Amino acid sequence: MSKKRFRVASVVLVAVALGVACYGFAATSTDELGGESGKYSAGTAAPDSLTSTKPGKVLKVTGGSGAPDRTFDQGRVKLTAKNGATAVFSGRSTSWGCTYSVAGVYVGGDGPLTTWGNTFEEKNEPRIALEVNGPGTGDDIVLLGDNGGTLHVNVLGVTENVSVTLSTNHSGEIELAYSSVTVVAGTTKDVSLKGLAVGEPTITATATVDGKNLSASIKVKVQNFRGKIKPDDDFAGRSLEKLGVGETGSLGVELAPGTNLGDLIDLKWRVSGRGVILRNIDPKKGTAEFTASDTPGEATLSLTDKNGNKFTITIAVIKPTGAYQVKTKEGNFPGFCGVYMINQTYLLPKDVSFWKIKVNEGECKAETEGSLDEYNEPHKAGFLLSDVSKSKGITKGCLLDKLDTVGCRYPLDIAAGTLEWDIPWLYSVGGVVAEEFTRLLHRIVVDGNKKATVSKGGVTAEHPKP
Repeated sequence: MSKKRFRVASVVLVAVALGVACYGFAATSTDELGGESGKYSAGTAAPDSLTSTKPGKVLKVTGGSGAPDRTFDQGRVKLTAKNGATAVFSGRSTSWGCTYSVAGVYVGGDGPLTTWGNTFEEKNEPRIALEVNGPGTGDDIVLLGDNGGTLHVNVLGVTENVSVTLSTNHSGEIELAYSSVTVVAGTTKDVSLKGLAVGEPTITATATVDGKNLSASIKVKVQNFRGKIKPDDDFAGRSLEKLGVGETGSLGVELAPGTNLGDLIDLKWRVSGRGVILRNIDPKKGTAEFTASDTPGEATLSLTDKNGNKFTITIAVIKPTGAYQVKTKEGNFPGFCGVYMINQTYLLPKDVSFWKIKVNEGECKAETEGSLDEYNEPHKAGFLLSDVSKSKGITKGCLLDKLDTVGCRYPLDIAAGTLEWDIPWLYSVGGVVAEEFTRLLHRIVVDGNKKATVSKGGVTAEHPKP
């Protein structure tokens, strides 16, 4: 499985504990909460805060960070509301991008609720980005013995090539293919990691750009084993940190070269949380089978050897977040103002499988105008009851087994009008009561000039065509 962690550092403006730098940001927009430039830092620095300009209380805060230009130069921010109307940045890893975005709900002294949002952008200064491919345990990246994987080095915010020096705090336990590399502007340099011994080394990259010192570090964890998760619907590109409700699969173990399974057992899988059920656990093989819950949740799976070494991964069990349709055929009804199309339906997100669920359409009222007021009838539940196939791949997602026929047929001389059904889509697992996961708008338009148009799930059919 692949899980990437990122460590990004920028030009050092203020020195803080443990060598982590604090970087200046400029507020680009403010509302009920105002920001203070220069207080938004990464790593173990003291928590940063946003404080309201009026008396009151912060009820809810959300946040995140990321760089709009490079997907791997991203991090995350956790915020909580403390001390009245102050939102505090806390629990941050050293990974962060060049933008913090925060939003929430604020109630002032006079009572009314106000939604607010702020964005704080980093000054456009050079910074080093490090990335290592490998399964994660918490904030660590797990590598196996001699099979060290690859370190990716990038220098952002520069237009010229930069010489980067690489080092590790575990001399003799981790071998870098190079002690220094030249990173071409706008590209990434790959460095092989070899000779790894069990431990938790930190790799550091340093460089000097325009007389300013840059630094970034990334921590890896080296073990003789790591766990493997294999969903039964294991298509290329799928997420291994998310499971669809009801999904099934197996758990196993991957050993470092030269490692004897007998030296590690008992190797037992365990689970905490409410998202996954384990069965057929075999400590002598390091294997188990799993079933995801029939409702969304989260679970932590852990594999521990007899020496107490542990591999963990957190799994989010999710329901579908949406659906889209692909038109396979369309036609018309001669002698009528009408049109139809036959659609395939795929579920979102595309990187998760939902092959263990059933999908159904629920009941809803019609909204009509003009001549179609006469046809104001509710959409009936159960019209599209379908199983779901295994995924058709990361570019498509899971396909409903049943085709959806969408159409209308009215007298040829019908006047202009519209009809809309905002149809709830429901899912269920193993006969459990169905729950709504999205809505698809089914819309019909007749123009009073013998033309009919139908649309649903992002596709449209019309007759006669322009």
